This record gives sequence, structure tokens and C-alpha cells, in this order.
Amino acid sequence: MKYIFSIFLVSMSYFSYGQITVSEMMRVYEMDYDQFETFALSKNFELDKVKKDENIDGYVYIKNRGLYPNYLEFDIYDRNYGKMVSFQTSINSEFLSLKIQLENLGFKLVNSNLPLIVGNESSFARLYKNAKWKIYISHAKLNDINCYRVDLQKIL
Repeated sequence: MKYIFSIFLVSMSYFSYGQITVSEMMRVYEMDYDQFETFALSKNFELDKVKKDENIDGYVYIKNRGLYPNYLEFDIYDRNYGKMVSFQTSINSEFLSLKIQLENLGFKLVNSNLPLIVGNESSFARLYKNAKWKIYISHAKLNDINCYRVDLQKIL
């Protein structure tokens, strides 16, 4: 029995390590790039690319390179659009956990049919809001792999 319980504890710590929550995304939103880098590395992400042009400064971090990667992005747009924190996964249970957290944090579905083009695929996004935040969630297929994305912004 002790052996089974030990395996359970080890597996739970393995699967929860690096998992992103909606509350963590809210904290990331308030960070600067240096703090974001420390956070991403502590969650076992590594730098994938830097986005920089006249409208955006952003960093994209990746975990689990290969068939089922996770992405964590931190973007600062021009002064009219603000910041955005994004998390992308292809793991159904991670996405479902994020959706459940939305309900627990008081988010309400505002729009469930926002058109979205991802690659060559058509899909849709949904908009959730609470008093302070808005979150877009989307689901698309890329190369026959489910991709779930959560984009968080503060309501300006």
C-alpha cells in the first residue's frame, strides 16, 4: 500500500510541475520581462522565440518540444492594446482544468462564436469576462493535433 501511495505522490508532482493556472496567468500579467523569464524557467519552459516589431514586444517559451508542446507567451502591444498572457496546450485535461478554473473565478461566457482562422483551419473562440479580466479560449486542429489556447488580458 505504501508503494502505491508513493507512486501516486510522485506521479502527481510530475504532472502538476509546470502546469499553468488562470491565477498564475493573472500574476504573470503584472510582471516585467525579467520576472516572466524567471517564472517560465521555474515552470520548466525554455525560450522559443522573441517577437519584436513596431506594435509588439513579446517572448514565447516552450515546454515539451516535439509532438505535444506547451507554449507560454508574454506580449506587450502598443499603448492602445496593453499586454496579453497566453498559454497553449494540446492536452485535453490541462485545458479542461483551465475552463473549470474560469467558472470558479467568476468568469462568465460573453460570446461563444468568435470566428478564428488558425493556419488553414477555421475554428472559433469564446470570450469570458469577470470584473477585471477577459479571457479568450480557442480550440483548433493543427497537423491533426488538438490545440487549446487561453489568452488573458486586463479590461482597460
